[in-house]
Amino acid sequence: MVRVANKWVTTRVDTAIQDIMSTARIRLYLLERLQISEWELDDIDTEALGAARSVHNWSQTARTSKMMVRWLPVGRHWFHHGAHNSLCPCCGEPNETFEHLFVCPHKDLEALRAVAQVRIMRALHQEKFPSRLIQVVDMMLRKVLDQEQPQDLPLERVAKGISENMGTAEKNRI
Repeated sequence: MVRVANKWVTTRVDTAIQDIMSTARIRLYLLERLQISEWELDDIDTEALGAARSVHNWSQTARTSKMMVRWLPVGRHWFHHGAHNSLCPCCGEPNETFEHLFVCPHKDLEALRAVAQVRIMRALHQEKFPSRLIQVVDMMLRKVLDQEQPQDLPLERVAKGISENMGTAEKNRI
């Protein structure tokens, strides 16, 4: 039995030590990669993410994980790994980024985003999510689809609004 980070560990001591050693590095990486505050990182409900992802197969889970940290094969990523340029193949934007996917003016992508918005809203209603949460998600989707940058969303205010307008049972459901 060993005490690690103020917790008694009775089995898999090596795993517990590795987790503790990697946690700080992962946190620093995520803060820099996502350009978010400590508050925003601490506010991520990793247990809920794990529960939501547990119903998917490995490839869907891997893809979701990559999307969460913006590891998508966009022009900027390819350029970083030796491609000749970072152009968006759809519209010619000189620096295709993850965020650009949300605002690319190509008509096919606009149509796909509109379909995705309808599907997301339908799923939230079918799963009987709280109406205030559905309103906030709808507002964020509309803001993004109206060609505004996703990083312009008032995330701290949105998170606070959700917390203030939801009961404990509803929070645990998300």
